[in-house]
Amino acid sequence: MTTHGNGDVRDENAAADALAEAPTHSWIDRYLHPRLVHGELRERHTARGIFIATLSALVALVGLLVVSVVEDQPNVVVLRVIGVALFAPILLGLRLGSLRFSTRYGSLAVFVVITGAVALSGGTHSKAQYLYTVIPFLAAVFDSVAMCVFWMGLSLIATAAFLVLDLYGFHFVSSTQSSRLIEISGFAVVLVTVLVVAISFARSRRTSYRRLREIARDLSDANGALADARAQAMRADRAKYTFLMRMNGDLQHSFDGVLGALDGLVRTLERSEHAEYAHMFRRSGTALWTMARSVAQYVESDDLSLASEQMAPRISLPEEPERPPLPRPQLESRPELH
Repeated sequence: MTTHGNGDVRDENAAADALAEAPTHSWIDRYLHPRLVHGELRERHTARGIFIATLSALVALVGLLVVSVVEDQPNVVVLRVIGVALFAPILLGLRLGSLRFSTRYGSLAVFVVITGAVALSGGTHSKAQYLYTVIPFLAAVFDSVAMCVFWMGLSLIATAAFLVLDLYGFHFVSSTQSSRLIEISGFAVVLVTVLVVAISFARSRRTSYRRLREIARDLSDANGALADARAQAMRADRAKYTFLMRMNGDLQHSFDGVLGALDGLVRTLERSEHAEYAHMFRRSGTALWTMARSVAQYVESDDLSLASEQMAPRISLPEEPERPPLPRPQLESRPELH
């Protein structure tokens, strides 16, 4: 049984390929990817369910033909074949395509029960009973197993009421006319329902594929924006790395000149107090150069290991020596003028 055309097959394959190639490194992909795959599997499972239900209807058709040969009622079996082997399997197949466990097997049970009842029923009101019991298939499409049971109960009540009225002689029309009227009305309802369900199903599939393509396109745009942002960040990181590497060489030459000048200054100083200050500047410059070189090495190796050391600033700085008070200047005495 063909469930879609070549265009839909190409759309389905394109959507499946887009989902298979979608990366999963971002949170958008992790959120949307399972839902897209679920929708894709649901579409394929629906088509598979319709095919399986059609095969089961063919098996039921063979059983009905055997019963018709035994009962010698070819006209009745034609109507039953149209109802059971065409309308009911399509409606049931749509429900079999659902991923819900209870609804799937509940609809299958309803299919087996009604097929058996149609095959084994006989008498004047067998057509009316069949037409009333077809209603649960409609409930199987639009709702769940609970609605199937509800409509099955209404079918049994309607059939019982029809039999009771016929038993007490309330014949508004003849049995043949009533059966024919119920048969025509029932098949009209089933036919209209099948058309509505088929149109709704086709529209929903087109809408699903369109929505799937929109989501895949949005996902592709988001991945493109993410790749652009990542490339821009890598370019900025590369520029920072190049700047620090160049600054490392400039700092090295500058610190070498400053430290060399301090070494020469220490050797030329005679007073110990000035030499101590020069040594302090030398140690501070060496520590600053060591820190700058460590930063450059961290950027180059992308590995950072820090060691904590206790440091007391007052130990590094010498105490200010006590200076003797400066002598007060002596004012020269001037002669007084009389």
